[in-house]
Amino acid sequence: MMTKLCFMRNCLPILRPSTLGRSFSTRLSSSSSLPSDDDDDQSDESIKKPSLKRTSLIVGTENIPQLTVAEIFAHATIDQKVAVQGWVRSLRRLKNHYFLSVSDGLSNKRIQVVVPTHLFGPDGRAEFGSCVSCVGNFVQSKGPEQSVEIYCEKIDILGHCKPADYPFLTSTGLSGDWKVMRGFPHLRPRVPPFAALMRLRSDIYQEIHQIMKENEYVHITTPIMTKNDCEGGCKSFLVKSPDDKEDFSYFDDQVKLTVSAQLHLETAASALSRVYTIGPTFRAENTKSRRHLSEFTMFEVEEAFIKDLDSLMDRVEFIMKSLVEVINPEKNENVEKLLKITKFESFEQLRKPYFRITYKEAVDLLNQRQKIQPISYGQDLSVYHETVILNYFENRPTFITHFPMSLKPFYMKSLNNEALCFDLITMVGGEVCGGSLREDNLEILKANMTHMGNVQNLEWYLDLRRYGGVPLGGFGFGFDRMIQTFTGLKSIKDVVPFPRFAHSCKL
Repeated sequence: MMTKLCFMRNCLPILRPSTLGRSFSTRLSSSSSLPSDDDDDQSDESIKKPSLKRTSLIVGTENIPQLTVAEIFAHATIDQKVAVQGWVRSLRRLKNHYFLSVSDGLSNKRIQVVVPTHLFGPDGRAEFGSCVSCVGNFVQSKGPEQSVEIYCEKIDILGHCKPADYPFLTSTGLSGDWKVMRGFPHLRPRVPPFAALMRLRSDIYQEIHQIMKENEYVHITTPIMTKNDCEGGCKSFLVKSPDDKEDFSYFDDQVKLTVSAQLHLETAASALSRVYTIGPTFRAENTKSRRHLSEFTMFEVEEAFIKDLDSLMDRVEFIMKSLVEVINPEKNENVEKLLKITKFESFEQLRKPYFRITYKEAVDLLNQRQKIQPISYGQDLSVYHETVILNYFENRPTFITHFPMSLKPFYMKSLNNEALCFDLITMVGGEVCGGSLREDNLEILKANMTHMGNVQNLEWYLDLRRYGGVPLGGFGFGFDRMIQTFTGLKSIKDVVPFPRFAHSCKL
């Protein structure tokens, strides 16, 4: 039985083993009998769970299993006839054969397909980037670079590619240039490093859902259109119908794209105790910095009955380390590939204990350690300040707590004008997570809202305190910055499939 993760009730977190390494199709297609009270020795062939069946390729009278490249390497036997589909990542000709390196994009693995020249018909031969479907025998290779290959008996070119026009031809060197790749968001998923990046995002999504489910958090679908202004100082995109003559005629009020799901999660946590969401958020910040996007993904958590900041930070550190344990390069080929490219040397620091300092301690440390950007109490920390702090703590993730309330939003609980909050800063990603205890005193919350000008459209938020109010705490991870932290990719534009930022919304 799998050990249940636990970061509640003061128990120590237990990192569970990875389940992502198991084959997706193997899990779905494996037979598993339902238990019977009458017969403990019931056959596996009796009652089976529903499974997804991959279609086979019928060639003549033969029914040939259509496998992924990874499945061929893992399960095919020598001289077995197999079918594979994918894209040509490299090719060469030697006498009467073409040697194609084929990838299906589902893993980093490629398989060599040896194609006799006479198999190509009048439509022409395969080129770099072509999409092909191949049938042949899985055999031992005669070449030194691979132990096995497919000797092709039939090949269909499903989609031609003109190498002369293709921007990511291997020989040009552009396939390794992340900045160049940004100019072709519709084609860059075909570049192996970016394909690895997207598979990694998928792995982390799945792992987050697994962690939260095992710890009895309820997933909430929160809206992207809202009347709320959660963060106060953030610029929001307005939602407007083409038929609107004013900014609010469609909804009878001014509606914006969300900057955070937190307030909606608070309504759910006030009834369900522990909730989370993963979804898009939007901010109309006119910047092109390497850490900012106009549309990005947030993983946000809200929990009832939590009363101390350390417990909240324990949860954040546990989630980060759980993810690191699963996607570490010893287990995850996608991270391994990306770390080799970025030469990121701080991944192991993510496994060590995280440091915790107060904002005041951070200010004192900065003024002692550097003179380039002096800082006074009450000023926000810059990117340079974060770098100095991280360098001092050997590039380990660091929590900075108890910021002045003047720097933080109205909903944060405070003590002596200090917000009971934290920012988690990391190498490359910067501020990757922020969280706080929420103000549960109705009168103090009303005063905060009045002082910060957040009264409009938030009367319902006060109702959460009026009717069965509960102590709440929560945090939000910048999912894309988390990816930066894990991979060392310096620009956030390189870790999202379709980046949107000021003056750029391609596709």
